[in-house]
Order: sequence, then C-alpha cells, then structure tokens
Amino acid sequence: MKTRLLFFFLLAAGVITGWVLIRPHLSSPPPNKEVVRPEELARLTSTPSASTLISPPSLPLTAEEIKASSPKVKPQDLIQQIQAALKTGESAGHDLVFTNLLLELIKKDPRAAAGLAESQEAGPLREEMLRRVAQHWTEQDSASARQWAGQLSDLGERNAALTDVCFQIAQADPGHATQLADQYELGKLPGATLENLVQQWAAQDVTTATAWVKERPAGEQKEQMLMRLAMVIAETSPAEAAQLVVNQIPEGSVQTEAAISVVHQWARRDLSGARAWVELFPEGPLRERALNELKGIEQYQQAAK
Repeated sequence: MKTRLLFFFLLAAGVITGWVLIRPHLSSPPPNKEVVRPEELARLTSTPSASTLISPPSLPLTAEEIKASSPKVKPQDLIQQIQAALKTGESAGHDLVFTNLLLELIKKDPRAAAGLAESQEAGPLREEMLRRVAQHWTEQDSASARQWAGQLSDLGERNAALTDVCFQIAQADPGHATQLADQYELGKLPGATLENLVQQWAAQDVTTATAWVKERPAGEQKEQMLMRLAMVIAETSPAEAAQLVVNQIPEGSVQTEAAISVVHQWARRDLSGARAWVELFPEGPLRERALNELKGIEQYQQAAK
C-alpha cells in the first residue's frame, strides 16, 4: 500500500514539473516573429493616406476614384503623382495626367500646375501642359491666368498661352477676348487669331463687332475680318452681307472669296435671290465662279427632292 501511494506521488510530481517547463513556451510568441500591437494593427488595416491613393502600381485610376480622393489630396501629392505617371512612359499614365490629375492640380493650385508645366523639357508634353494650364486657369481666374501667360519668358510660349487664354475668354465674352488679342498683338501672328475671334464676336453681337472692325486700319487683315463679318451676316441677311462685300472690301482676292461665301449661303436659302445678285456681276472670273456655285447648289437641291 505504501509503495502504491509513493508511485502516485512521484507521478503527480512529474506531471506538475513538466507543465511548469512547457507552459512558458506555449504562452510565448513563435521565435523570429514580431509582435503586432493593437494600435499598429489598426494603422496597418486603416484606409491608405491621401498621398498613396494614386500610385504608379495602380495606374490608371478612373475619374471616380480621382474625384473620391480629391478632398484629401494636397497639391504636392498631385505633383508627385503626375511625375510618377509621366515616368512610366505609358499612354495610360499620360492620359491619366491630362484627363484627371493635372485638372485637379489646376483646381487646387494653378500656380503650382504652371510651375510643373514650365519645369518640363521642351517638347510636345510641355506644350500640352502649358496649353491645359492656360485654358483651365482662365476658366477659374482669367485675370491671373492672363498675367501668368504674359510673363512667360519664351516668346513663342507666351504668345501661345495668351492665344489660349483669349480663346477661352471668348467662350463667354468674345468682344473682350478680341480686344485683348489685339492688345497683345496676336493678330500679327500666323493662325488668323484675330479674325476667328471677330467671327465669334459677330455671332454674338454683330453690330458692335462690325463697328470695331470698321475702325481698324486699312489692310489685308481688316479685309479678312470684314469677310468674316459677311459670313456671319449672310446666315440671316445675305443681301446685307452682299452690300458689305461690295462697299467695304476692296477689289481683290479677299473680296472674291467673300462674295463666293455670300453667294453660297444665299443660294442655299434663296436660289433666285442669289442668282439675281450674281447677274449684276461684271463679266470675268468672279462671275464665272459665282455662276458655277449656283449651278452646283441647284443640282444638289434637285437631287435632294
């Protein structure tokens, strides 16, 4: 009996000793594994910061994703994201820049966007960025955009940016845009900037635009602007446009093209009225061209019936 009790005592002591030796290993973390504290776990599983919402590995993002992150993103973050997207050299990255990222940067900080554009190397990318800055900055603040464009050191970039600014202003106020373009002497550049703006102005306020053009100094540019006026007037009053061509534009190539333009628009609305005017033309190349124009429109109208 005593032997049996001793056996059970020794067995129990062994079990207790083994448990004491094993327990520390059961409660300790596995070797070479870092303990993640609750606050660290929360940080790792939280929403990514604004500066990582748009990163090169996730390109391209949708416009909705850009819009969703916009309130949190700072201008410096956008600049970094634009630079990262451009460095990929992929069309998707460039598309993202011009359709989303650059527009967001212009909204938040147009001067920073302008600085980023000016920091690019000369070439198509720089030109396009400057163009976008000029257009969208003008939408927000035309005075500041105009000041920035006028201070560009490169003359070609200055003229291009001012042209973009003027055309953007023309969306709302073509008269003001025309006068600004004249002030910056953009009419001396290739591209018929002043003539195009006058045409937009005439479509909105033909009386004021006509009065302004008539005060311009004589020359081919004035004749070109008068032709644009005639084109606009001919849409509603071709007889009046015909009088402008005859009385205001000197004989020559510009008057010829203006007359043909009026004949074309007049004949589309009133073929007989246009024919009566053409019959008054003296014999010569202009009359022949006008008669051919009438013949072509008459044939088209008959075929359409």
